[in-house]
Amino acid sequence: MSLPERIRTWLNEETTVWAREGLIGEAQRERILARYPADEAGSGRLTFALRTLAVLVLFAAVVLVISHNWDDLSRTGRMVTVISVLVAVQGIGISYLLRSRPQGAALGLFASCLLYGAAIGLTGQIFHLDAHQPDAYLAWCLGVLPFALLLDYTLLHLLVIGLASIWFVSENQMQWWRTGNELEVLFYALLLTPSAIAGYRRSRPIIIGVIAFCWPIIVMVAIGSSPKDFNPVFLVAPLAIAALHQPGDPRSRGWRVVGVISATILCIVLGQPSASFNSNFWTYTPILTAIGTLIIGWGILKARDSHGKLGAILAASIGSLFVLRELGNSSALVVTLCVVAANLLTLALAIAQMRLGLAEGRLRPYVYGSLVFIIWLIVRYTDIEKEIGMLGMAAFFAVISAGLFFLARLWRSLAEKPVAERMADFHPAWVETLADKVRPLSRRLLVAACVAQVAVIGYMVWNHLQPLRYGERIVVRAEPVDPRDMLKGEYVILGYDFARISDKDLKVLNAQLGSPDDADEDTRKWLPEDTTVFVPLVKKTNGEWTGGKPTLVRPSEGLYLQGLTGYRWRGGNELRFGIEAYYVEEGKGAAWEKLRNTGLLKVTIAVLPNGKAGLVSIDADTTPFKEITGWRTLTGWQSSGSWRDEVVLTTKGFENNVRKAKDAAIVDPMPDFSKERLVILKDTEGLPIKVESNGTCIRIQTVDPKKNQRQEDKGSALVVIPRDGQNIYNAQGARIRTDNGDRDETDDSER
Repeated sequence: MSLPERIRTWLNEETTVWAREGLIGEAQRERILARYPADEAGSGRLTFALRTLAVLVLFAAVVLVISHNWDDLSRTGRMVTVISVLVAVQGIGISYLLRSRPQGAALGLFASCLLYGAAIGLTGQIFHLDAHQPDAYLAWCLGVLPFALLLDYTLLHLLVIGLASIWFVSENQMQWWRTGNELEVLFYALLLTPSAIAGYRRSRPIIIGVIAFCWPIIVMVAIGSSPKDFNPVFLVAPLAIAALHQPGDPRSRGWRVVGVISATILCIVLGQPSASFNSNFWTYTPILTAIGTLIIGWGILKARDSHGKLGAILAASIGSLFVLRELGNSSALVVTLCVVAANLLTLALAIAQMRLGLAEGRLRPYVYGSLVFIIWLIVRYTDIEKEIGMLGMAAFFAVISAGLFFLARLWRSLAEKPVAERMADFHPAWVETLADKVRPLSRRLLVAACVAQVAVIGYMVWNHLQPLRYGERIVVRAEPVDPRDMLKGEYVILGYDFARISDKDLKVLNAQLGSPDDADEDTRKWLPEDTTVFVPLVKKTNGEWTGGKPTLVRPSEGLYLQGLTGYRWRGGNELRFGIEAYYVEEGKGAAWEKLRNTGLLKVTIAVLPNGKAGLVSIDADTTPFKEITGWRTLTGWQSSGSWRDEVVLTTKGFENNVRKAKDAAIVDPMPDFSKERLVILKDTEGLPIKVESNGTCIRIQTVDPKKNQRQEDKGSALVVIPRDGQNIYNAQGARIRTDNGDRDETDDSER
């Protein structure tokens, strides 16, 4: 039983006196207080909600004040501001805790947890970090988790669930090619487990309902993103979880809603004769299949009533039907039987929910069942609407209307007296034993959690200061890149030529990994996620640096970068070094991006002997462009259909992209690719060409006195320029890339 904060405070003071006078022991006092926790709503839910809203608005105000003065602060001033504000808000929460004001402590420490997340982001901005963004959400979630466990407030548990879900979704977004990520699923479930226990321990349906709706997140994001990862057994398991609750328990409702929606979708899919099933989910996700099977079996054996047992049996039937359909997909008889069974299961699901609503006297399950029935009718109607015509359609909808009236009348006549809501608390012995041991230390642990938050921010500051203090400073050239990160303030995404892994380099790296030549296509095409790769740095004649051949072996001498591969970050075999984002003053990002896109952005980085790098500054290359000589157009040849501007470096690439022009009077010899390279400029045939260089970059543009722009009906111009290692850009500021046919033969000078 929870008590209003005023009465809870009185009880705390009185029991302190009782313990001091020897009437009760300290352990007894703690157990009494645990039996009567503070009411989270204080003097009312509206009051608590308003106070929570006030904390959120105050948090926004603090962040805006910091942001307003951000550009005027030095790096040291920014770090001091971030840590000072965090410590100040933590101190407010701890002061309420020491005065035995649990609601004030919860709101104060909730605000400090929000500021902790802001501090992680601001620290990343101070040091221009573009690390794997989901890791920031994970660090934030882990920093909030101790406060949720020790204070045991719904607000903090919901924050943990939200952060864990954001981490999980962002970690797995757009990862349709990934398999075998069951460990991430299990870790996500582990993050939710403390909040789930808290929701059952003190009977808080809102926590359990939110966790129930996290179940389809697992399926849709991590499992259902690819046909071969789809797992229907795990998806319908919530029906069995709902069966483990007593009749009328509000904590079962979220599980039942998720289970009914999932089961309806699966039954409708199974009811389509044309649907194809070849996912073999028990092979690709064996752990989750086993967990789902155990949950369903547990639900059938331990169901609290016949309605719950029926739901668990339906879940088992749907999972079994999927297995049968996959195994017998080539047999017309098996497919027909599965389609019939799926339609019968849909009707059984609808009837089961309607019976549950009538038995509990609750309208929602009854409506759910009615909706399942109506959805089934509509889906079946789409299979026959072409044959029945307009009048048949009218009759069909008339039948649906009559059915709805009948269901409404049936509810009024058959609904039973509502079953009293039973919300038995979940108090396993091991949880209570652990709680009894932790409770006397809760204040110290909360202080330690605050110190840990500050220590994490302090470590981030120290760790990322090392390259800036002790690293060797070098200049590299930035290039255009397609940003895929969430907005974190105004910043410029930086890409580097040495961050891309060519096909030739990929073969070498796979050989170093020990991948056999006959490995499957995915193994040969992609490097494993988060593989550590070292890139030796090579100094160019103009004083700038570029990358050499990537390797999995740490170089024994010379300067090098240590990076990680990953599909998560930008997709493909690209490396990330933590130097991919530079935060700039508000309103100046577009100008820096324009410089980056034209190859005129120089980046100064500091590199430690162990390969760790940090961003120091970005600068504009102000060297003027001058028209160069030594280039020519290739006569007697034409592009064989290139869809973009391209650079050709090899004979193989020339054969793939260029053919002799018909009826050409003069045919120039093929370029000498040991000394030259060919640039294909799409839609520029016949236009005057100008080639300029500033010593680092080459810019090729057309000169059309009339329109000064390309025309789609024109062919492509073929321009031969010296092979001197400079990056090539067109008039629109886009980097002209090497075509796919050349990648295996690209040498270091063209990286």
